[in-house]
Amino acid sequence: MGPTNEEMFERIHPGKNYEKLIIENAKQMHQTYAVGQYRIQQQVEQQEKANAVEQRDVFKVNGKVVASINYNGNLSINPPMLAIESGEKGLSRSAGDNLSQLVVGSIHNSVDANEVYSILKAEFGDTVKAESFFQGEGPTRGELNDLRKQQIDEYLSSLDI
Repeated sequence: MGPTNEEMFERIHPGKNYEKLIIENAKQMHQTYAVGQYRIQQQVEQQEKANAVEQRDVFKVNGKVVASINYNGNLSINPPMLAIESGEKGLSRSAGDNLSQLVVGSIHNSVDANEVYSILKAEFGDTVKAESFFQGEGPTRGELNDLRKQQIDEYLSSLDI
């Protein structure tokens, strides 16, 4: 039988202790794991906060949620549904690009509902509907995300793949 890992380590690295190396590596792995878990927890908390934000305006194309604006004027875009609706009508995907540019060009990310409506109306015509809510009555971003997921799932299940 040959030498153990400890014996080989101490031959290759004279004066270094194998057991100490193992303990240091275990501590470092534990620290890395703890930091990773902390970051995951922070991301979950941030997502929960974002999902709890009430939306002031909701925009739909053919009854499908494509965008919303909260009370701070922050725009949330639903790119998959915009792409689906554009594809269904054989249109370009300029509405999504124009909405993205609107966000990038806005001061403090505050977006005007009329601008969003105009961009969507130019692309999708009379299939666009906008709903505005009084504070305390609007859906949360999380509720709209759930609805968006459901609508995308329904679309995907309607495909013959």
